[in-house]
Amino acid sequence: MKKFYWIALISLLILTMGLKHTEAQNRDYIPLLNQGAIWFETYTNYSWPPSPYGYNSCGRKYLGGDTIINNNMYSKIYHEKLDIYCTEIILSVPEYYGAIREDIPEQKVWYLPPDSPLEFLYFDFSISTGDTVFWWGSWFNQGGPLYLIVSDLDTITTIDGVERRRWLFDEDPYSDESSMIEGIGSSSGLLAPYEVIFEYWNYLISLNIDTTLIYCDNFNGCEIPTDTCTTVGVNPCYDNSDIIIYPNPVIAGNPVRISGIPTLQDESFTLELFDIIGIRLESHTLNNTDFIIQMPSKSGIYVATIVSNGQIKGKCKILVE
Repeated sequence: MKKFYWIALISLLILTMGLKHTEAQNRDYIPLLNQGAIWFETYTNYSWPPSPYGYNSCGRKYLGGDTIINNNMYSKIYHEKLDIYCTEIILSVPEYYGAIREDIPEQKVWYLPPDSPLEFLYFDFSISTGDTVFWWGSWFNQGGPLYLIVSDLDTITTIDGVERRRWLFDEDPYSDESSMIEGIGSSSGLLAPYEVIFEYWNYLISLNIDTTLIYCDNFNGCEIPTDTCTTVGVNPCYDNSDIIIYPNPVIAGNPVRISGIPTLQDESFTLELFDIIGIRLESHTLNNTDFIIQMPSKSGIYVATIVSNGQIKGKCKILVE
């Protein structure tokens, strides 16, 4: 009798788990594409090693209208690069990032890269446990195809109160953070591979649709730790409004004119240029109130500091695009 009891109990547990999995797989499909969606992401796989702050850039991806290509209707994707220290500052104009279309009955999403005639399957939300997906370009496989097996299919409830399916992969050697979420995309970002969360890598911080917060990264939260305008300052110059820098922003490699430098007649001063992490790039000893300096060829935020008699007379931020 006891043996029959345990067999029945185990069978019931297996049946319950199977029903939960079937329910997760067969629930109504939540589409990925929405013209009001904005994916806020960070990126570190654009360069190696990562910056001392753990990531090199951040930005927004969003859908910017429809277009017909090869007789198929696509949504155009645009990307805005943001200042990681003050995300109110846009470092580059929106850039076309390709086109994307969704086959809702098949629960598949297709991506067409810029200047490419061929689309490829980007997301497949119809897959089940044991199915395989792959993505090119992961650091872990040094540029080859990385095959991931779906180890589990469960559901999560996002901030908007919607229950969504989530696919977890069993080839993540470091954690189980890498996943695919229905209606959101990859946990690494809209157009990011299913990649492991290793040190500091791509991750999706948040997803908004219009003004509604849909998804928030559970590990990092909805904000970047360095996302504060007080780090770099909102105004071009600190504590001295008489200094004028023109043009600002400036194109990489071009000169800027710094005028209105506070100095007495025949009094020399030192003008130093730093990058955003505090490395001094140039130092000039001058006695003019007007100076032209050539900016670096690498885009980013730089700080010009003016020192006279051991005191800082001016400190100004220069944005190089």
